[in-house]
Amino acid sequence: MCKEKSRKHLEKIGDSNRKAEDASDSRIRRVTDSGALQSQMDSIAQRFAEQEEGSVLDTYGFVTARPRPITYLTSISLHTGWLHLIGNT
Repeated sequence: MCKEKSRKHLEKIGDSNRKAEDASDSRIRRVTDSGALQSQMDSIAQRFAEQEEGSVLDTYGFVTARPRPITYLTSISLHTGWLHLIGNT
């Protein structure tokens, strides 16, 4: 069931006649040079990696791909928002 649902979702995304989801989706569809599009996506990924590198969540949050002993303790006190923090009291 799950594989069938995923397959249908991928078919829907790949359909060039589907309605654009947002302005970014619309811009991407107008690009005819796939190299320029890939360059733009690489640039966005690089900026994201630079911003994430020194973040509090990256430093003290538990990341399963690279666990560190201190993050087992510090990740307990990190919260993603006020509602999350209030819900834990």
